[in-house]
Order: sequence, then structure tokens, then C-alpha cells
Amino acid sequence: MRTRTFILHPPTSKLGRILWLLTGFVLLAFIFVFGFIIAMIVLGVFSVAFLVRQIIRPRSPVTASPPPSPAAQGSKQTPNIIEGEFVVVQDKRPPPP
Repeated sequence: MRTRTFILHPPTSKLGRILWLLTGFVLLAFIFVFGFIIAMIVLGVFSVAFLVRQIIRPRSPVTASPPPSPAAQGSKQTPNIIEGEFVVVQDKRPPPP
């Protein structure tokens, strides 16, 4: 059983079909333009909110961290190795076959 609430019968004449197709394209373009306008409004609202938040609560400037102490940098012979006491941990798993 078919419902009769929304049934569209395309026209049979060529002029009617062209107008029907043109109407469909105009409606589709209207939907895209309306969606673009809505997206621009949302983008504008978020950008204004971001700017207001930056004006009200600006971030504090980033300060440079002090240079690391010579003990933390390693010795002159091995500058990339951190000196200190280390514990060697051995892998107790069996080797793969």
C-alpha cells in the first residue's frame, strides 16, 4: 500500500522537464548558499569570541628557561651522556625463534 502524502510526478513535456530541472538546481543552489551563510555566521561568532577572550585574559609571555647546570649536561668528553648511577635491566624473555 502506498501513501499519498508526498508523491511527485515529473512533467511529460520537454519544457516542463527543463523547468523542473532548473527549479531543482535553483533549490539546490539556495541550500548551498544558505549553508555557506550559516557557516560564515558561526565562524564570525567564534572568531569574535576568541578575540574577546584574548583581550580580556591575554596569555602571559613565555619566559626562557635557565640553562641547565653543567652537572646535568654531562662531562666535556661526553656532552650528550647524562652522568650518574644507572641500573642495567636485562630482558628475561626468551629470544624469538
